[in-house]
Amino acid sequence: LKPTIHRVDATGVIPLSPSLDCVGPLGRTASDTETLFRAILSGGNQEGPAGRRSTEKKTRSKLRLGLPREFFFEMVSPQVQKVFEAALKCLRGLGTRIKEVSIPLLRQTEGAGNQIAWAEATHYHQRSGWFPERAAEYGEDVRSRLVAGTKVSATEYLEALDQQRRFTAQLAQVMAKEAIDALVVPSSTLAAPLIHEETSRVGGKDYPTRALLLLLTRPANLAGVPAISVPSGLTPMRLPVGLQLIGARNSEELLLQIAGLYESAAGLSNTPGL
Repeated sequence: LKPTIHRVDATGVIPLSPSLDCVGPLGRTASDTETLFRAILSGGNQEGPAGRRSTEKKTRSKLRLGLPREFFFEMVSPQVQKVFEAALKCLRGLGTRIKEVSIPLLRQTEGAGNQIAWAEATHYHQRSGWFPERAAEYGEDVRSRLVAGTKVSATEYLEALDQQRRFTAQLAQVMAKEAIDALVVPSSTLAAPLIHEETSRVGGKDYPTRALLLLLTRPANLAGVPAISVPSGLTPMRLPVGLQLIGARNSEELLLQIAGLYESAAGLSNTPGL
């Protein structure tokens, strides 16, 4: 939007989707990220919940990670797959147990997340009097998604919310039943694309680049559970690839611990040396 538009919600930001929006820190290391996370959680009050550290620490040999059979590897580029396999080898070298798990509803997460996000974003911009009244002032990427939001029916939106509830319950059930500390998956289906690269080829087919970049982070977002992405290596073009850990609800501290263990074992540089 043009800078002249300044009306925002009570939090001081323009939301995308109230049901899905969340805040999280970005740091150079797992330790830095933990420091930022604790500050966010406590609101600066070190006597609050974030100021109390758990005394229970998992040892490397006791860590159990789940590797989903569905969804995450159906459209992953060969470069990302290669880096991911090396990361799994590193984790196994730590004594971590990695077990294949099945979460069938993973395949519904992209559709459900899109229906919720599009509808809620469009509702906000309509309520604010910006869309469609000032549609010409939006970039094409945003405008097209707001148009898509106008086409989401009430029943489709409610069905997406139902899919969200069912997936969230299934994810929690599988993680508890299999006694796993986190899921381990790639952070993205492909490495960083070129600027203005609208489509990307994976498995011999072209897909919208933006959709590919968001695809593998949607499940954690939809379920409202914590996830962290850790640098795991570089492609032959020296582009960084991320390893994603998805935890159960309120498992942020454990995820940060696992991320720190992997980070230390992998011994990777924090930058690709451009």
